[in-house]
Amino acid sequence: MATRSVRASAEQAARKALRQDLQQRAQLVGRAAETQSRVDELLDDLRAALEAHDAAVAAAVSGGWSRAQLRELGIQDDPGGRAVRRALRPSPGPVAAAMVEPAGAAVAQAPDAG
Repeated sequence: MATRSVRASAEQAARKALRQDLQQRAQLVGRAAETQSRVDELLDDLRAALEAHDAAVAAAVSGGWSRAQLRELGIQDDPGGRAVRRALRPSPGPVAAAMVEPAGAAVAQAPDAG
């Protein structure tokens, strides 16, 4: 009888630890999803601002201003430069290396209910 009690107690403690670990891991994914959403919103805002800037610069040039004159006034042709434009390109997705589970890491799974 004592063996069953020890086993049941150990299994219950293990299930509790797994639930806590799973909950913590789920919270990490939730936080990553929140921040990704915020980044996506900011990138959309930046794209729109750059398009508006490009249109305004083009209108100024059409209105008789030279790009050199605009630069002298602090108006940039390409705010942020190529790095910003490159960052705004659609991403091919998460870096594969970030998605690979570290060697030796085990994925916690909830125990069967039955």
